[in-house]
Amino acid sequence: MKKKIIKRFLREEQGTAYIMASIAVVPMFGFAALAIDYSNIDRAKTDLETTTQMVALHVANRVALNPVMSGNDLVQDGRNLMNSVTDLVVTTDPQDGGKFTVDMASGKVQIVAKTDIDTHFMHMFGYDVVSPVVKTQAQFGRQDVEVAIAIDNSGSMGGSGGQDAAGNSLSKIQAAKQAAYALIDAASAAVSGQTNATVKFSIVPWDN
Repeated sequence: MKKKIIKRFLREEQGTAYIMASIAVVPMFGFAALAIDYSNIDRAKTDLETTTQMVALHVANRVALNPVMSGNDLVQDGRNLMNSVTDLVVTTDPQDGGKFTVDMASGKVQIVAKTDIDTHFMHMFGYDVVSPVVKTQAQFGRQDVEVAIAIDNSGSMGGSGGQDAAGNSLSKIQAAKQAAYALIDAASAAVSGQTNATVKFSIVPWDN
């Protein structure tokens, strides 16, 4: 009797689909679980990319508008802005493989940011944390600055214009020339060494 039952069991082919389905359930659920982790990681990376791009553009714009600011202050402001616009814990620390630099001469801003995402299912494969990294760069071209200086050179400018630093008497026209030179020197010094900023001057004489 037992031999007949065993032979019948070995010849039986009904229900094999259920067996295969039960075996396939395990990898199917595994792939679904990995898809959840992948979606979370991809969403976090997209958020990180959007945040770093916005911060880089903001800082680059500030550099273009005020090139005499401190680069360290701009980096700190950029990091504060980054932390305020995203819920992710973002690091740009070089010790963690990050980067946040501002080149005041060229106006170039470079950011390498990283965040850690805890996994829900990938830890079964040895990945408790996944750390997406994004890189971005921004730079605004500074427009050329053109300054027109109008100087009164009429006869009234021949009168006394005070004294210079050495105590010498100056006419009004001489004082106006010295003031124009001082303006040109100060404005030129502000953009010296900057690769994407120029300043041009023109003198407009005015006598009537």
